[in-house]
Amino acid sequence: MLTDLVPISMGMSVFQELTAKGAYFLSKLLIGTTLRNAGTSEKIYLGATLRSFVGNILEIHVIMGNDKHHVPCRLIGLRVTKQVANARRRKLRKEAEKKGRTPSKNHLALCDWTLFVTNASSEILPVNIVLSLYRLRWQIELIFKQLKGVLRVHSSNTTKEYRLKCEIYGKLIMPVLIHGIHSSLNANMWTTRKMEVSFDKLYKRIQERAFSLLQNMLLTVVTAVKQFLREINCLAIACIKTRQPSRKTTLELLEDTHALLLP
Repeated sequence: MLTDLVPISMGMSVFQELTAKGAYFLSKLLIGTTLRNAGTSEKIYLGATLRSFVGNILEIHVIMGNDKHHVPCRLIGLRVTKQVANARRRKLRKEAEKKGRTPSKNHLALCDWTLFVTNASSEILPVNIVLSLYRLRWQIELIFKQLKGVLRVHSSNTTKEYRLKCEIYGKLIMPVLIHGIHSSLNANMWTTRKMEVSFDKLYKRIQERAFSLLQNMLLTVVTAVKQFLREINCLAIACIKTRQPSRKTTLELLEDTHALLLP
């Protein structure tokens, strides 16, 4: 499970449940969360700990949370560049100013670090792949964005129970099929051309052909499938993901992560 910041009361119970089931989580640390040293049970004052630390990578085994909701995990701190830290401080001050507040010195000092918590051991999740792995969380969010933005799974114009159920089932079956198609196209495109197929573009191109596919499906499913297969390679070319030179793509991040795991 990759997660962004969540309310601490809810987050702790989720983290506890995942740990109890033998599952793993990786999350950014919510500033203000109570941390205790796993060995001594002494409270960790994060600001002071980080200010006195001279390295670029901090790793401590901690107990996160309060007496009611807590979970043992690893605290991982990665020092950022001065440029990134200063940009964070400017943003923090701007947001605080809007609310009529002044950010604390402790909070400003924490801008020097990116802080993660995970219950995965260092053998399962080495420190050197934490940042790359966390960056991949956006792919999960994109799926929900497409379900809502393109397939409109969260809305319907009908008030009839059975029609609504049919719509929901159809809207949930469709992404399963499209993601299966995307996986195959994306793997082939990456292997042959080092390019990626855009989820969003593929959704929209298939949506544009939905009525034509339906007409053929009313004749026979075989006819619809044959028509779709004839167009699939053209679709893949039309749906190439635009690449930003300054940012690595998903598959590049995965390749980097895999390389770091190799002995």
